[in-house]
Amino acid sequence: MIIGQPPAWTKDAAEIVQSFLRSPVGTAALAHIAARRPKLTVGTDVNAAALAGSAAAGYERCIDNFLSLADIPAAEGDAKPADDNYPDIDDNSKWPEDKKPQPQKK
Repeated sequence: MIIGQPPAWTKDAAEIVQSFLRSPVGTAALAHIAARRPKLTVGTDVNAAALAGSAAAGYERCIDNFLSLADIPAAEGDAKPADDNYPDIDDNSKWPEDKKPQPQKK
C-alpha cells in the first residue's frame, strides 16, 4: 500500500495507462474489476441497502479515478490566463472593435 503524497502525474505516465487500457490485458482486467463490483441487491433491510449503495458508489468512483489517470495532463504553459478568455467588460481596450460594448441609446 502506498502512503503519502503520490508522485507527479506526467504525460508519459498517462500514455502508458492509455496503452494498458487499450491492450487485451487491460480490457480483461477492467472486465474482472467490473465483475467484482459490490452487489446492490441485499434484501429488504434499509440500512443494508444504504450501505450497499454507498459501497457501490465508492467502488464506481475508484474506477473513475483510475480511468482518469489516462487523461493527459495539460502542460504548464498551455492554459490561457482568465484575462484573455474573458476580457473586462468595462475596459474597451481589451475588446476587438466589432465586439466593443456599445452604450444603449435612450
